[in-house]
Amino acid sequence: MNQFKKLNNIIGWLVFIIASTVYIITSEPTASLWDCGEYIATAYKLQVGHPPGAPFFQLVGNFFSLFAPSTEYVARMVNTMSALASAFTILFLFWTITHFARKILVKKEGDMDSGNMIAILASGVVGALAYTFTDSFWFSAVEGEVYAMSSFFTAIVFWAMLKWEDVADKRHGFRWLILISYLMGLSIGVHLLNLLTIPAVIYIYYFKKYQPTTKGIVISGVLSVIMLALVMYGVIPWVVILAGWFERFFVNSIGLPFHWGSFVYFIVMGAGIAYGIYYTQKNKKLVANTILLGFTFLIIGYSSFFILVIRSNANTPIDENNPEDANSLLAYLNREQYGDRPLFYGPYFVATQNGLYDPSNPAGDKSPVYTKSYCVVNEDNLESGTLYLTENKKSPGLIRIFQYENQAIEFIEKTKGKNYSIKQSYVITDIRNGEVPHYRKEFSTIFPRMYSGQRNHPSVYKTYISKDAPRVRVMVNGETKTYVIPKFSDNVGFFFRYQVGWMYMRYFMWNFAGRQNDIQGHGGKLHGNWVSGIDFIDNARIGDQSDLPIDIQNNKAHNNYYFLPLLLGLLGLVFLLQRDYKDGIVVLALFIFTGLAIVVYLNQYPYQPRERDYAYVASFYAFAIWIGLGVLALYATLKKYLNPQLTATAVGLLTLVLVPGVLAQQNWDDHDRSGRYNTLNVANNYLNSCAPNAILFTNGDNDTFPLWYAQEVEGVRTDIKIVNLSLFNTDWYVDQMRRKTYDAEPIPLNIERDKYIQGTNDYSYLFVDKRIKGITDNNFIELQKLMKFYFSGKNKIKYNDGVMRSYIPTKHFSLAADKEHVLANGTVALKDSAKIVDRLEWSLGKSVVQKNDLMMMDMLASFNWDRPIYYAITTGGDTYLGLTHYFQLEGLAYRLVPIKTASGSIYGSYGSVNTDILYENMMNKFSYDGLNDPNLYFDEHHMRSIRNYRSTFVRLSDALLAEGKNEKAKLVLDKCVETLPEHNVPYDYFMIPIASGYYRIGEIEKANEILNRLVEIFSHDLNYFFVNSESPKEFSNEKRNALFILQETGKMARNNKQTELADYADQEFMKYAQTFQNQQQ
Repeated sequence: MNQFKKLNNIIGWLVFIIASTVYIITSEPTASLWDCGEYIATAYKLQVGHPPGAPFFQLVGNFFSLFAPSTEYVARMVNTMSALASAFTILFLFWTITHFARKILVKKEGDMDSGNMIAILASGVVGALAYTFTDSFWFSAVEGEVYAMSSFFTAIVFWAMLKWEDVADKRHGFRWLILISYLMGLSIGVHLLNLLTIPAVIYIYYFKKYQPTTKGIVISGVLSVIMLALVMYGVIPWVVILAGWFERFFVNSIGLPFHWGSFVYFIVMGAGIAYGIYYTQKNKKLVANTILLGFTFLIIGYSSFFILVIRSNANTPIDENNPEDANSLLAYLNREQYGDRPLFYGPYFVATQNGLYDPSNPAGDKSPVYTKSYCVVNEDNLESGTLYLTENKKSPGLIRIFQYENQAIEFIEKTKGKNYSIKQSYVITDIRNGEVPHYRKEFSTIFPRMYSGQRNHPSVYKTYISKDAPRVRVMVNGETKTYVIPKFSDNVGFFFRYQVGWMYMRYFMWNFAGRQNDIQGHGGKLHGNWVSGIDFIDNARIGDQSDLPIDIQNNKAHNNYYFLPLLLGLLGLVFLLQRDYKDGIVVLALFIFTGLAIVVYLNQYPYQPRERDYAYVASFYAFAIWIGLGVLALYATLKKYLNPQLTATAVGLLTLVLVPGVLAQQNWDDHDRSGRYNTLNVANNYLNSCAPNAILFTNGDNDTFPLWYAQEVEGVRTDIKIVNLSLFNTDWYVDQMRRKTYDAEPIPLNIERDKYIQGTNDYSYLFVDKRIKGITDNNFIELQKLMKFYFSGKNKIKYNDGVMRSYIPTKHFSLAADKEHVLANGTVALKDSAKIVDRLEWSLGKSVVQKNDLMMMDMLASFNWDRPIYYAITTGGDTYLGLTHYFQLEGLAYRLVPIKTASGSIYGSYGSVNTDILYENMMNKFSYDGLNDPNLYFDEHHMRSIRNYRSTFVRLSDALLAEGKNEKAKLVLDKCVETLPEHNVPYDYFMIPIASGYYRIGEIEKANEILNRLVEIFSHDLNYFFVNSESPKEFSNEKRNALFILQETGKMARNNKQTELADYADQEFMKYAQTFQNQQQ
């Protein structure tokens, strides 16, 4: 047994070395997409990231960043931290598998013979290395995100509980339980996923301490759910809720300074826990003492969140949600900005989409919002208690509220108000009455799965509704209306087919059967399915896989495992349940609660922004345990007929090659991110698109977080103020935009904080009010006048909720431009001086504007053309405030200029082109490292940003040709084709205008080569679409796009007198066009 322990440790660490080496050499050398840029930036400078926060991840990431020789290596060090955390996960997985394997084979000391020892160690190696190379886990292991460290905590907690199992009857065995509590507390500061190990932990404890019965197993399962809920909905929020109560009482009622209430609360709580530990120790109440110690260490681990409060009070540049006190920290932990979703009872999408509220059951209330404020008050008529500052209630004596004390002091000095003083208070700024809607019962159900009425979600739900679904007639606003609602069986069908089948089992099969490609799928045959590599199975499920459309034929994320990991894992599952049903239940609990339980909890709607496989990696971890035990199952079967030692060795080597070997071979090319700098390059290119001291509007994660990383970590263009429009809806973010950060000046806003605090002016009605002609010019209202009208407090109407609020009295706006000023500061080039308009005039085609629109209007009314204003080209048309006619393309961003462009979208972009600036940026400033390297892997999300380069090259070449600069246009076209070759960036529509450019400069052969290739590609694709369509309208969008490109290719060739090529394109087009037209009728 001692030899086994020695080998178990040595081989475990060898597996760790293999995993860490693989992850480090394949990790991304800089920030990745999505949240990685934000996490690395907030770790590097200990700032406050998005809710619910990851303070312990940031602490460890900050430690690793200290080893970076310079700022450009910070991301690599944080990514290395993820790689090592993942490698430790593999180490603990190895020891977990060998623990279970040893329990199965070794019942007494003499059972540990050489054959059994080799088999046990081989099972650990195969299971651990199989998980090492799985798709989802490897993805998280090579980037600076929380999921690698979250997996580490899952692995170490589960392993620690198994260690407790070995020593549970010894004197100090309970220490492992205390360690587990501490680890769980720490894990809360990384991700809540680790708490899902609690049911498995409970089962290990139950099976060790009690004689198992069916009733006991069921009760343990129920208790585990209760314990999980107690931590998630009890400990985590209520520690902060109680702190908030104390804080408000001591500040609002007693009048002590901020944070005194929280200080007293934690002193009281600490004293209470200390006394409890002392009392239970003294009176030898071991169980109670262990529970109290466990709770104490859980709280100690959880206390990492103090870091966020401390750093938020320092007003770091990234300070999301501004959790400076217990009240704002609670909203932060509860992720209130993301809303909630029904789990056990709630409405169908029909109700949420159409506002079918229950007239007999008024909407419920949420907890009010308390805002930490330095209040300027008039003591003469100030009431005691909590102060209010909402849209329909303001406390007497409350003059103004400020975020900082010095602002309040300056206000008093400026206004010279008599009897004015400063009062620290948590002011109620949003009462939030009636914000919990109650829907009609006939449109509600238990276990609601089809609930979202947003955007295009209902269209997907309807595809799951039976033809005989009930129709319900109800009276709405005095009118009888009929609505089709799903049957409960439809609701359950959506759960199993979409939420379980598509959003979990598909990911499960990605990891253990194979993956079709990396293109996000929404249920169709072409994108994101699982495959196996066994043709007759794959072809029967999703059509012929042998001759796919060209753009996905060579997708590096197409991986076939031939069901080998799946079969070995299923064998291990059955084997474990047969040989030791107790351990089988333990692993099954881990598998279910980290898989299907998450599916139930997330209650995901259709069209998720990205694939969500990373949420289920702990479930795949549990399956990897079974993969390892599958080796043991083969050994146990074959050793009856063969030499045990030889059998163990042969089975170990064979499964090592067929499972981890196949996984590594198939997955390497799409998980090797070494040498990929595209995220950083795109971020730098966004920033370098802007003139000095610019304001740059962004919107999504991938056009914001990488830019934050570039500025915060590598110090790129810190003179630019990045404004994320989705966050611009919040008061705390507006506050931050009004502060200087590094070299970036605050954005110019005249609006007072009272007017944009949460609950005030969150949205505004917009309609034409004919009574305001006196302040308009030809129906257009100047933004300065509009802001004065809106914020005067005198112009209000009654909204649907009965509250009087300000409104916007027109849909037509104007902004003056001083010609001499915009020429002098470089907003407009001298060559374009004749194009300058005296004022910008535009219209909005919507009836409601959000707070971010209002803030943008106020900024435009205030900036006086003193600073350059840019919009990232990826923010989307609905965020541009209708200003697209005044955009000027200068890179990956549009600059707002007083030059009107008559046309709308051109090649997918807006406005005019400043060819001098755009040429300099695209040809000299921008970095495109690796985009033409066939060995580098760019997934779908990278491809979106890369395709933006192609469309921008097209706009530039077209503009240069229009100006007669043919030589420059040729250089641009050549740069585009060389930088973005087909093998990395598949040909698309934008290759047609590139061919057009070549025709216009006389490069006929290059143009013909491109168009010929387009005909080959899209005629091939059309053949696939028509042959593999199971219904006439399947692949409709793909067919339409391919036909359009063929048609345009033919036109382009014919217009340039390339008759043979035009005939070829037209022939291929006509082959499919009539059939397609008939199918759409």
